[in-house]
Amino acid sequence: MKRILTIFASVAMIMTAVSCEPEQTPELSFGKSIYTMLADEPVTVDVVTNIAPSADLTVELAFTGEAVLDDDYSVSATSVVIPAGQVKGSFTISPLNNFEAGKSVIVSVKALPAGYVAGKNPTATVTIDAKEKIYYSFAVATGTVADAYTVKLNLTGAVSGADWVATADMEIPYAVTPALSSALTAADDAFVVKKGENVATLVVNVGEIEGDHQKFVFTVDADKAGERFMAGTNVSTELTVCGAMKLSNLVGTWEFAETLDLEELELWFMEMEDDPELLPTHNEGFKFTISEKDGVYTLTPSAEGDWAKYFKECQIDYCAPIEDNICSEGSVTGPYTTLENQMFVAEADGVAELTYTWFSLSSVYRNFDGNADATGAGAIAIANDAEGNLIILIKDYDQPPFGEMWWDPGYDPDMFSFASRFTKVTAAE
Repeated sequence: MKRILTIFASVAMIMTAVSCEPEQTPELSFGKSIYTMLADEPVTVDVVTNIAPSADLTVELAFTGEAVLDDDYSVSATSVVIPAGQVKGSFTISPLNNFEAGKSVIVSVKALPAGYVAGKNPTATVTIDAKEKIYYSFAVATGTVADAYTVKLNLTGAVSGADWVATADMEIPYAVTPALSSALTAADDAFVVKKGENVATLVVNVGEIEGDHQKFVFTVDADKAGERFMAGTNVSTELTVCGAMKLSNLVGTWEFAETLDLEELELWFMEMEDDPELLPTHNEGFKFTISEKDGVYTLTPSAEGDWAKYFKECQIDYCAPIEDNICSEGSVTGPYTTLENQMFVAEADGVAELTYTWFSLSSVYRNFDGNADATGAGAIAIANDAEGNLIILIKDYDQPPFGEMWWDPGYDPDMFSFASRFTKVTAAE
């Protein structure tokens, strides 16, 4: 009996001890008191509790410090939800262009939920690693826009140089003069740099054009971009918006003026032991006329010059670019247009890229020898130079009786386009 009483007494003492333990108070705390944000990457901040809530718990947040929300940084949310049965919720802070070293974000709980007390980390301070300065340079100083155009900024690091790449998607604000309008629109509000790349891009599109060609000058908006971005060589790019070249604007007579950068072209062929005298560059006196009747446009060439061995009277209309016959680093920009940097145009005019409109010719001498037994459809690409003259590239023909050493693997758009300038001698009647 004594032994049984002793056991009951021991159990009672244990139950009394358990019942006397104080209940645990729910606490809210940040996962760490200090977070460091990498140069261009968002940081994840955790809000934790010591007791999993029985229902979703919403925690409202406050943001203070030297850094300014939506100017120096952005947040994925201004409140955090800790799901029922879990002990953690998270949000992200992302740096914007103005977030420089020396600034910080202090995150706190705006108001503790009922029954909760502050834990060991009642606030979280977010600092940023010093960002490397970035030099920017527009890829081209001038360009022409027919349908669409991609404005490019080349980026290099002040320390890492050409090896610099963005560690997260970035935006670089731009300014444009005059303001964008229905004539030219932009796909984004800033140049966009994708993670892992060192080129920022902005796509612009042509809309309604009235009157003469319009010019737009793009620069980096230094005030919005912040001190991190510094100008390099090309501090702006001027785009001339011309739209796709209209056939109606070609009506009239055009006279051959020159083969662009002829000496350089001949040197290339001489290096391959080809005879440059065989090249179709003897075109003094050659002219062609484009006329219109009932909506049909006709090209009529003269009989003088080597071009008469390719051109013949034919109908001319728009055609889609032949992708294999686009110059190096060129690109298709519209149904009938390309942006190209034909090497001899660049040498002669100092223009890195021009927008060309492609036209089909219903019949040409495809072997470039004036032989009527070798006729068929051909293609040319036409652009305007700064003075309104035509620069014509021949884009499609069969193997000609010149450049024998170059025909492997075949047509080379940089070598065989024979960029030529034509000036207008008579306008449409």
